[in-house]
Amino acid sequence: MKMNNRNLNILRKIIEAGYADEKTISTLTAEDMVDFCRDLREMKVIIELQKAVKANTLIAFLTSQEE
Repeated sequence: MKMNNRNLNILRKIIEAGYADEKTISTLTAEDMVDFCRDLREMKVIIELQKAVKANTLIAFLTSQEE
């Protein structure tokens, strides 16, 4: 199983911004994301991360194929 580096880097960025647990990650708003996202693609990945957290599939998110 190979790690998805893009998803992992975005998760690191979120944690560095102070969103260090599932609860705070799931409450991120678009306004919050604008503060540390470089582009719309990163915002989409964060939304997918939020879905993975909610569905308890974080490992699958981190090991998914890169697009």
